Amino acid sequence: MQQLKNVELVDITLRCRPKMHNFDSWRENISHFSYEFMPGKIYAIVSQPGGGGWALSYLLSAKVSNYTGRIFINQEMAHSKDLLSYGWYIGEGVRAKNNFGLVRKLTVREQLISCELSAFTIEKLVDLFELSPSRLDRELKYISNERWNASAAIGLAHGKQIYCFPWMDDMWKEVIKVRLRHCSEVLKQNNCLVIIPTPSLQIVKDFVDEVIYLKS
Repeated sequence: MQQLKNVELVDITLRCRPKMHNFDSWRENISHFSYEFMPGKIYAIVSQPGGGGWALSYLLSAKVSNYTGRIFINQEMAHSKDLLSYGWYIGEGVRAKNNFGLVRKLTVREQLISCELSAFTIEKLVDLFELSPSRLDRELKYISNERWNASAAIGLAHGKQIYCFPWMDDMWKEVIKVRLRHCSEVLKQNNCLVIIPTPSLQIVKDFVDEVIYLKS
C-alpha cells in the first residue's frame, strides 16, 4: 500500500444506514458531493442527522460500497478494496477466522500484534494511545470508553491511513471528548486523515483543521 497523498471524491451520491455498537442508527443521504481530503488533517463533517456526515465516514472506511460517483486515491481511481486497505472505522477492530471459517473475536492485544509487518511495537502503541495494560487481554467491547483509543491503535498497527469516526454529537460525556481529541491528534501526527461527522462544532472546534458543512 502506498503512502496516502490525497483522497478526492467526485460527485458522490450515497444512501445507507450506518451502525455502531451502542449508537442509535438512522438513514443517511449524501448527494453530488465533491471534495479533496489531505493526510495529516482532521476534518469535521457538519450536518444534521441524516444529512450525510455519517454516510461519508461510513463510505471512506469501506463500510458501504453502493454509491455513485468516483473516488480517487493518489490520483488513481479507487474501488472498495482500495478503501478497505486505507480506511478504518474507529470503534471497531479486526477479527480472525479459524480453520472452519468461523469468526473468532480477538483481544485488544491479539489485534495489536496480528499484523506482522506493523511499524509499531505494542509498547509504542500502548504509550501513544494511553492504553491500560490491564485491559489488553479483553475484547474490544469490554473495555468501556477506552475502545476508542484501542480501536485507533489497532488501525495504526495495521497501517491504516484514513480514520473515520461514527456520529459524534454534543451529548457525549466529557471523557469521550477527551479521547476523541487525543486519538485524532495522535493520528494527525502520524500523517493520517481523520474524519469526524458531527451536528455542530462544539465537540471538535478546538482541534479540527477544516470544517465541511453539508446541506440538509
